[in-house]
Amino acid sequence: MHSLADNALFQLVQQDNERAFVQLFDRYKQQLYRQVFGRIGEVQATQDILQEIFISVWRNRKTIEISDSLAPYLFNAARNLILQFYLKNKQKLQYLDRLTIDEPWVHSAEDQLIARESKAILDAEIGKLPENMKKIFILRKYQHQSIYEIAQQLGLSEQTVKNNLSIALKILRKRATSKELFLLYILFWFP
Repeated sequence: MHSLADNALFQLVQQDNERAFVQLFDRYKQQLYRQVFGRIGEVQATQDILQEIFISVWRNRKTIEISDSLAPYLFNAARNLILQFYLKNKQKLQYLDRLTIDEPWVHSAEDQLIARESKAILDAEIGKLPENMKKIFILRKYQHQSIYEIAQQLGLSEQTVKNNLSIALKILRKRATSKELFLLYILFWFP
């Protein structure tokens, strides 16, 4: 079975041959992993996308048509799922981008409870930031000081303060799971 071409192997898959499916999976999993991970840089999301691709192949095996290779189908599916990933995460990232806005929001009691429960997670992540960046972040987000006030207090330029805030948000985005992204968003609008 190892020496079969993709189209012959896929014909077996279309006849519900699970061993042939595993063979195709093994043939393409590393290439797809590198392709997806190279675009999104997150291990868990990459694994989820690969799982979705191969589940889709199995579910749609009777209707998928390939001529020579399964590669174009797989890489097209990967491209589409990467785009979906970015579109879905764009909304989540917009929540964090709003952290730079100092407008208070009204939230339900449930939101407040979720925010309190997530505060420990957030505090731990903030504690891991470099010392100066942590000070700037705390002054801005917890003590609601302006960029100008922080710059004056720490003897830094306003641009340095902005850069540190931007980097801190990027670090927190990178470390946060999708659930925590939402919780981070909620947390910053509580008194």
